[in-house]
Formats: sequence, C-alpha cells, structure tokens
Amino acid sequence: MEQLPSVRHGVSLRQLLASAPGVCPPDIRATSCTSDWRKVRPGDVFVAITGSDEDGHDYATQAASRGAVAIICERQLPVFNVPQCVVADSRVVYGELCQALVGNPARQLKVIGVTGTHGKSTVARLLTAIFQAADLSVGTLDSFGYWDGLDDRAPVDGTLSPPVLARSLAEMAAAGATHAIVEFSSVELAQQVLAGVSLDAVCVTNIGKHHLDLHGSVENYREVKRRIFNYLDPDAVAVLNADDVESVKILDELMRPVLTYGLQKPSEITAQVVEQYINEQTFVLSAGDESVGVRLSQGGRFDREEPP
Repeated sequence: MEQLPSVRHGVSLRQLLASAPGVCPPDIRATSCTSDWRKVRPGDVFVAITGSDEDGHDYATQAASRGAVAIICERQLPVFNVPQCVVADSRVVYGELCQALVGNPARQLKVIGVTGTHGKSTVARLLTAIFQAADLSVGTLDSFGYWDGLDDRAPVDGTLSPPVLARSLAEMAAAGATHAIVEFSSVELAQQVLAGVSLDAVCVTNIGKHHLDLHGSVENYREVKRRIFNYLDPDAVAVLNADDVESVKILDELMRPVLTYGLQKPSEITAQVVEQYINEQTFVLSAGDESVGVRLSQGGRFDREEPP
C-alpha cells in the first residue's frame, strides 16, 4: 500500500518543510500520502515525483480531482483548487513525510545500512545472526525478506519504496526491536528512499562496475553508492572493504569513524583461512591484538572477480 496513516493528529507540512528551500501555503496537516495519483484518497497529500517512465507532475489535476488535500511538487502547477508546496526535491520530502507519518521510527532504532555490488543480503543475514546471538532484538529488511522479530514475510516485490521502508521500521519498533538491518540497492539510493532516516552504521561490501544501463556510467554508479554516507549520523561508523579499490578511495572522503576489514590488504579486522570445504570453513579472525578461531557452516569464499 502507498498510503501511510498518520500518528496523532497528522504532520504539519509547514513544520516538516521549515528548513527546506521552497514555497508552502498556510499550514496543512498531512494524515496520509502517496506518490501514485491513481491511489489518491480524499485527504491524502499527493507527492509529484519525476520518474524514468513518467512525471507525477503531469497527473496533479487527476490527484486533485480524487480528493488530494495538498500537492508537493518541484514546480508551480496549473492546479488552482488545491494548495501546492513547491520544493527543491520532492523525492526527499516524500521520504521525510513517510517517516514522519509513522512517528520517525528510525529515532527509536539503531539502523544499520548495507550496500554494495555483491554480498549485501549475505552480510545483512550474517549481521542479523550475530545480533541475535548477542541477545539483541533485531529486525531485517533485505532481498531475502522481512523480519521484525515477530513476523516473517516475503521480500518486497520490486524496488523498496519510502512508504514500505517507513512502515517496516515502524513495525520493527512496535515489535520491540532495538536494531534494524536494511539492505539498499543503487536504484534505491538514487531514488532517495533513505530520506528521513539517519543511519547508525553503514557497511559497504564492494563497489564494482554494474547497472550501467540504469546509471549511465561507472562513475555515476559509484557516486550513487557513496550517497549512503549522506545519511550517517555524525558519530556513526562506516565499515569498508580494504580489499576493494573503490571502497578504499572513499576513506579519504569520510570525516568520521571508519572500520576496515579484509583478507589481502592491511585492515583493522582481518581473517586467515585455516580450512575451507564445500559446507564449512575455519579461519582465525583478528582485530588489533586479539584473535579468535571461527568455524562457519557456510562453505567457500564469496568472491566475484570484476571484468577488466
């Protein structure tokens, strides 16, 4: 569902947009929102978003006729019977509004974002298992599915959207989770799905040469991946792969705590493989002056070589 029910008595659009450049009419209380004009119900705020296939601004009149109480857009539209909030980036405002409508659950959770070309889901599930072994209540949202500590559901059909992310985090918080681990693809980062969420940690598995049909160039793809760091809290930690050339390039750009890991290059967390079989492996995990033996019931080494 695209509509999100509001907490308490709605969200003040004027207050939400107070620090954002743009123009908003006298205060409007948002109680639900959608970016799909076909799903607008009386009282919804319609957010006009420009996509690759169509522009939501072209359907503002239809949204108004279906009962939209306000329109958030990036340019003034010829709709005269519904207030308009003109903003710099409607995708960002959409994400912030979705989070606000469910009470900003990310403020109640420690949210860990995982991104990269390969290995995102594997890392998300391994982190979930580690947190559970530490007796922490954790929720997970990745390409394998959704888990809030109580309910287990199938993965999201298609790209993760701001309403689904907001609702999922709210359900995790309501179920008593203290931590949330969320996987983000390059498409989701490009679409500002994380807007309105502050991350407490980010893990980047690697940054390769993929999805050029979507992002246009290798550099565009890599810049999109780097966008996840914009959502980190000031004191949050970034976890980077020291064996990955592109991830290492990010190190000099980050003015924040960074933790590196790797098998080949110098890093703060390293591992030395002792035995490796098809269904398990044993290695020595080292961090600083401390080392521990680990037996993992997951065979082989997850590794995909990049083409030259």
